[in-house]
Amino acid sequence: MYKNFFYTTKLNFKKFLSYLPEKENIILDFGCGNGVFTKKNLNNKKIKLIKMTDKDKKLKIFIKNKYSQNKKIIWTDNLSGNYDVVFINSVIQYLNFKQYKNLINFFVKKKIKLILISDIPKFPRSIEALFLLFLNPIKLFKGLGYLFAKKYLKTGFFYKKYN
Repeated sequence: MYKNFFYTTKLNFKKFLSYLPEKENIILDFGCGNGVFTKKNLNNKKIKLIKMTDKDKKLKIFIKNKYSQNKKIIWTDNLSGNYDVVFINSVIQYLNFKQYKNLINFFVKKKIKLILISDIPKFPRSIEALFLLFLNPIKLFKGLGYLFAKKYLKTGFFYKKYN
């Protein structure tokens, strides 16, 4: 596929599935936004249910409408429910260190088996970098460090398994 200046990435669903445990998983999509899953993605034995949540509660109606034909996706306002995997996509960059630490500790205490952190940009990376260059250059250089980390370059995901 040709990638141009305005190219935006999508969820690499095949890679996403490769991290999931073999059994049917209940997944919490924390900070789901508009939702990155498609109908064809959800017909997989590894996914039993995806619970979506976001701090923007106005997205609840959007998500319910978008996935109304799929029983594998529901909205949840409650983080105290049961789930095996937490998917945190395009959220971490908006948290300060204390919020990030508290969030991860919350999920570790719940004995979540897998926390999967990724970033699918709203804008092409080149546009985001241009914005950051003027708005927050320190964050730009910090982000570049993460992008060139060996684990991220190899897989496209940062991941950590908890047992």
